[in-house]
Amino acid sequence: MKEENKRRVLIIRSSGFQHIDKVLPMVRRKFKGAEISILTHIHGKELAEKYGDVNVLVYPYKGNFSVMRPFKTVHYEAVIVPTGNVTGSGFMNVFMFALTVKAKERYICNIKTDFKSLTTLQVFLTAIKGGLIGTASMFFSIPAAIVVFIIWHLLGIRVIRKNEGNNK
Repeated sequence: MKEENKRRVLIIRSSGFQHIDKVLPMVRRKFKGAEISILTHIHGKELAEKYGDVNVLVYPYKGNFSVMRPFKTVHYEAVIVPTGNVTGSGFMNVFMFALTVKAKERYICNIKTDFKSLTTLQVFLTAIKGGLIGTASMFFSIPAAIVVFIIWHLLGIRVIRKNEGNNK
């Protein structure tokens, strides 16, 4: 097979190796004959090498995967983002990063090893939703803090008055 036509799959190691141990056989079945690579941080390189037939790529930056620090690679048939929970909550930076990798398809593989398609639209809608929820929570937390402060203050005055009454 010509080098440019070779089927390639990239797993972005965004969850623990125990999860990768479950994901890898599924990727092998879903993408039979494809060359599989794992992108990991330097501290995961040695553990990733235990898979033997998988290419280990080291993310050259410290810290989280970020769109601000893209990783230049070849074109992949698929990019898989394993998530350490069912919903993918908390993995937005990895989803955004996955969009920077040239690929035909992108998937989330959650902790239950369910494969779900990951589209650009889904990532952006999730980011917008998260931004709206964050903004709303900020606006609601200020009035809630004021109410708590008023109640705390009123209860404090009541306790002080009660103690003054007991001291007479």
